[in-house]
Amino acid sequence: MTDPTADQSSSFLPDFCSVRVLFVVLFSAEILAIVLSLNEIIHSRQLLYNLALNSLFIQWIALSCVGLLCIFRRHLNHLTIKKAATISYLIILLVAFTITELAWRMVYAYPDSPFLISTGHNLFLFRSMGISAIIGGIVLRYLYLQHEWRTNIETVAASRLQALQSRIRPHFLFNCMNTIASLTRKSPAQAEEAVEDLAELFRASLL
Repeated sequence: MTDPTADQSSSFLPDFCSVRVLFVVLFSAEILAIVLSLNEIIHSRQLLYNLALNSLFIQWIALSCVGLLCIFRRHLNHLTIKKAATISYLIILLVAFTITELAWRMVYAYPDSPFLISTGHNLFLFRSMGISAIIGGIVLRYLYLQHEWRTNIETVAASRLQALQSRIRPHFLFNCMNTIASLTRKSPAQAEEAVEDLAELFRASLL
C-alpha cells in the first residue's frame, strides 16, 4: 500500500485540496482580476462592474482548475515530473477554454451588456486563453523550481548529516575500545559485558 505522504513529497505539485493552497489561489486570482480591470480603458462607473465580472470569470477558472487538480492529484503524483506538468497544463487550458465558452454564451444572452461592446468572441477567447496559458505556465514553473530548491536543500542536509555521522562513528569506536581496554585489567566482567553491548549495538546498526 502506497503512502500518500511519500507520493506528495516526491511530486512538485502541492496538495490542491488543502485550505492554504485554496486561499493562495483565490487571493492571486482576485489580484489578477483587479489588475485586468484597472488596465482596461473604462469610465469610473463601469469599474466596479468590470471588476465584478472579471473576478467572477477568473475565480471560476481558478476554482475549477484547483478542483480538477485536487481530484487527479493522486494519479499525477505517480507520474514523472514531465508528464505531471504536461497533464496539469492541459487541464488548465481545457478548463480555461470550457469556461470561456460558457461565460461568452451566458453574457451573450444580454446584448446590452457593456462588456460585449469592446470585444468579440474571437478576441475574448484569444485573450482568455492567452492569459490562462501564460499564468498556468508561470505557476507550474514556479512550483517546479520550488520543488527542486526544496529537494536540493534536503539532499545537502542529508549529505552533511551522513558526513557528520561518518566522522563521529570512528571516535565512538575508539572511545569504546579504550574503555574496554582499561576495564580488562580492573574489571574483566565489566569489560566482557561492554564487548557484548558493543557487539549488540553493531548488530542492530547493520540490520
